[in-house]
Amino acid sequence: GSGGLYETDGQGRRVLRNPFALPSEYAQVLAERRATVHKLQASVQDSGLDAAGKQEVEGALKAYFADWLVTSGNLRQVLDLVNLDREAA
Repeated sequence: GSGGLYETDGQGRRVLRNPFALPSEYAQVLAERRATVHKLQASVQDSGLDAAGKQEVEGALKAYFADWLVTSGNLRQVLDLVNLDREAA
């Protein structure tokens, strides 16, 4: 129910409820990006690629993402968040 510590996510999993409200603009962009990811996943699934082809697509996406993390400067932010999480544990 409302006010509990847990909620069900979009995939039916029980997750810890976030106690902070998300700004509506951020929530909208997040929803759009999730929809884009789901469309990409569906495209790969429906592509007719065999397992090796799907692995190749996955590898290319990971490589582009890693390159983007480095060139955008966001890698440092991700590493800082990981370190904060480790310190809190």
